[in-house]
Amino acid sequence: MIKFTKALWTILLLCMLHNLSAQDNFPGKWEVQYKPWPHIPAIKMELAIYEPIQGMVYPTILRLSNHLFEGEYDFLLIKKDDNQLGIARNKYPILEKPFPLKSWMMYLNGHFELDEQSEKFILQRLWIDRFGVFMDGLYDDELFTHPKTFLRDFLYQVPITFERKNKIKEKHPREKEILGSEEIYYGIYDPIKVNRPELRISVLDEEKFDKDTVTIVHNGKIIIDKLPVGETMFMDDITLEEGDNYFAFFAENYGDLPPNTANFLIYTEGGDEPQYSFDFTHRSNVYATAMVAHFIYEKPKLEENKVQQTQKVLKDGDRDNFLIGRLQSSENKVLLKIWDAQQEDGDLITIHLNGKPLLENMEVRHQPRFIEITLKKGVNQLLFRAENVGRIPPNTGVVELSTKDFQRQILFNTDMNRSNYIEILNLE
Repeated sequence: MIKFTKALWTILLLCMLHNLSAQDNFPGKWEVQYKPWPHIPAIKMELAIYEPIQGMVYPTILRLSNHLFEGEYDFLLIKKDDNQLGIARNKYPILEKPFPLKSWMMYLNGHFELDEQSEKFILQRLWIDRFGVFMDGLYDDELFTHPKTFLRDFLYQVPITFERKNKIKEKHPREKEILGSEEIYYGIYDPIKVNRPELRISVLDEEKFDKDTVTIVHNGKIIIDKLPVGETMFMDDITLEEGDNYFAFFAENYGDLPPNTANFLIYTEGGDEPQYSFDFTHRSNVYATAMVAHFIYEKPKLEENKVQQTQKVLKDGDRDNFLIGRLQSSENKVLLKIWDAQQEDGDLITIHLNGKPLLENMEVRHQPRFIEITLKKGVNQLLFRAENVGRIPPNTGVVELSTKDFQRQILFNTDMNRSNYIEILNLE
């Protein structure tokens, strides 16, 4: 007979708690009814959340109905942590009658937060109705104007809290179509095969620095949590798992100037030039709160591995040199405007054009500094090298490049280990 000592009981209790914490409490059917007045039929919404892919991407069916409308939609929920699921922007209609909701489903955004004790699922929106976004189609058919208004108001401003009806332990009936569709974008990009065991991510906000904040999750593990886009550009190299690697990008807010305009650049080949871009400003992602990239790492054969080991990152002396922008001009004159969009902290930089210094030990201040550069024909390299990291590392600033062809703002983010450069192709 086993004698249960106090230590053994403690171990058993810890194992039980671990198993409970490891349970996935998201899959299931969740329902809410909204009936603000006794004489008006209720709106009913149901989420059927199915078993996840890689413990992270949840194919989901949303059903919405009242006495005059019935709709069913496929969409994705994306795990941020054990209590939050981000909502992918696009909800594909399987059924809508007697009228379509069109883009009104965009109001259902943000994330769902799970309260495990009460088993309630609470919608936390990112408010887009405050920013002048108005959906059309309300008056297409006067017969349905009132029910449309009722549904629209429910989607974008009514507090929504779901209650669990049951649990689901099965796959979404259309999971293969959702993941393999070449025509419909649900918020997850087509898989990309890579043969290097690491990749690098940089986050850019090339238009406005308005306190946009993002989170990045890799195969269920948070690797960047609530990162202000304007503060850090390059992540450390991320080691891939063999097989499927899902990267989820979350917009934590819309900043001071909505929407969130973060652009995630992925470097898969070990060099200084990104191969892939996942952009919240792309039309299909505007006002999205979550999107997913899917990389498949396949170990290369021995011969291929030897080739990969010979590849080198472009160097600026003893520093890594990272590409932060590529432009094309039909004239050889470019006006540079350089300033610090954040807090002045004594950052000093040296700027080189095609290997020759333009400005040395220049302090980056709120007051812009202007300089006109002359390009050679062909490819030109404009290099930003940190001379210090100021009082608040790293060394950051904004450069605006202007010609008759373009006006572009780019954030540079440098330190004593890395420089940034911009490539400008002069076609004159």
